Amino acid sequence: MEIDHSGPCIPVFILGEGHTPIPPLSRKEAISLAEVILQQEARRSVQRGQHSDEPIRGDFICYSSRSTWRRGSDRVERVYAAVELLQRSGLTNKEASLEVAAMLGQRIGNSGRGRKRRRPLDELHRAETVRALYNDFKNRHPFKEKLPTHDPIVEKWYSLVLSFSAWAMEVVNAKEKLLEDYQSSRNLFQWRKGCTVGKIPAPTMPDSAVPL
Repeated sequence: MEIDHSGPCIPVFILGEGHTPIPPLSRKEAISLAEVILQQEARRSVQRGQHSDEPIRGDFICYSSRSTWRRGSDRVERVYAAVELLQRSGLTNKEASLEVAAMLGQRIGNSGRGRKRRRPLDELHRAETVRALYNDFKNRHPFKEKLPTHDPIVEKWYSLVLSFSAWAMEVVNAKEKLLEDYQSSRNLFQWRKGCTVGKIPAPTMPDSAVPL
């Protein structure tokens, strides 16, 4: 069976290959990238007090193997990548941490372990938490030997955001074209029905023109 490559393809990235050099980024571009990276975190489905072998998965990503830098989610990895991209746009580590803390809001500092906080962390405390997560990941970076020539973790997230955005736009455009074709066929059928006496057969619709 032949595979149809004409439609949108899900992006694939080979981690650690360094095929996606990151160009200079403006602050606006880095903030946009960081905002996307920090959305839809992947988590492992667990129950308190039980060990789970379930993979870490999110709405748009799934990790099929174990790793030393992911535990219950990929949040720390995302925070590291977001801070790194913001620093590449000229921000200091403190400024980048404040930006990431603002993006995460109340999602940061509320661990699933131990006693729940009575009051949420303020902005500066959340920024310190972000800096701690960033430094923790940097100290146990899985590709430390490749730094600073290139950073496969940051390159991965940069590549995934750009590739997935392009793929998503292809899907959106394909759906819009499908709806346009379907609506045109319906309009043609209604015109034929109004202009002809007798029973009118429905227009032949291509297999792809299915109403969504």
